Amino acid sequence: METYPELFFEIYTNKRRVYFSAGRNFTEIKKSIDNSDEIHVRQELVSGRRATYVYFPFDLTELFRFFDYAPLLKHHFHLEIDEGYERKTTWAEMARLTENEKLVFYTMIRYPGLTGGQIARRVSMSRQTVNAMKNRFISNGLLKTVRIPDIRKLGFELMIFAHMHFNPKKPIDKRHEGIELMLSKRSQILKISGNSEAIVLSVFENYTEYLETYDELLDFYEGNKFLLGNPVIRIFPIKKWQ
Repeated sequence: METYPELFFEIYTNKRRVYFSAGRNFTEIKKSIDNSDEIHVRQELVSGRRATYVYFPFDLTELFRFFDYAPLLKHHFHLEIDEGYERKTTWAEMARLTENEKLVFYTMIRYPGLTGGQIARRVSMSRQTVNAMKNRFISNGLLKTVRIPDIRKLGFELMIFAHMHFNPKKPIDKRHEGIELMLSKRSQILKISGNSEAIVLSVFENYTEYLETYDELLDFYEGNKFLLGNPVIRIFPIKKWQ
């Protein structure tokens, strides 16, 4: 992780790897990819298959779910709760931070368990100043709390990565029924989509549940001519995570 500071999420087994990274621009991301490829070649970690990279510019992308485990757990625990929470995440405006704000913001992300007082002592500022900054970060949409459960301890067996290409005649504003159907399945913890392609990360209790969900979604998407070719699916047995 320290070698790739842009990388913020990764899952892999002996045969498969999926990771997510973020960068200020395409040049920054491309340099990171080239550096990663060079290291893997040098360490003889490259297989015979070429890696596939998917790019989502923020201005051209809709984020429907971002590591949101609540619908999954609600279904898993059989909870009858009508919350009506927002499904789509909106992008915050470009932030302009002072040097002190950058330091506090980084410390909050790096050490999420620290209280305001503990952060204040670490960065040599008053607790009132740190708490005021934190409130501004939240109100400006720059910071939100995301809780990641340990799904290995809750009986889930599979995490599925799916990459889909779409029919050019079916841009995102014409695929709302498909998006709603997919989100209604509650297994998706992440869904990022543009006009031409999308990626989805899902969690399932077992292979049967995955297959039933996948077949229903595939039938609907193919029936409405949404897809361009077959989706790329990668199955990660949770017990084999590294």
